[in-house]
Amino acid sequence: FGYEVPQEKAVLAGVVMLLQIFISVIAFFVMAMLYPDLVRDHGLKVYYLMVSALNTVGLDMGILIMLFKGGLIVNIVLMIIGRCGSLTTSQSIFVGLGKDNHEENHHTGNGMVG
Repeated sequence: FGYEVPQEKAVLAGVVMLLQIFISVIAFFVMAMLYPDLVRDHGLKVYYLMVSALNTVGLDMGILIMLFKGGLIVNIVLMIIGRCGSLTTSQSIFVGLGKDNHEENHHTGNGMVG
């Protein structure tokens, strides 16, 4: 059909995919620290829960009922990251790290209100 995906968009899609994998693996390791027995016995189900929460699918294989406060907080944080977007969330966290906190940017133009 003569259509093609621009190189910039393909690279951005790859970055988002790798970021999603990285976030889900980090969440899995946090769950492994919080619930070592559960991860040892049901590791794939726990990882499925993490990926499902990150992608805002909401599927569960019976593991969510076994979690306490720490695991539920991890699950909620993954849902928020997934809803906002992993690229947007990581950019909002890491972009401000290199800036001087005393600098403030204010809009100086004539904005239309109303």
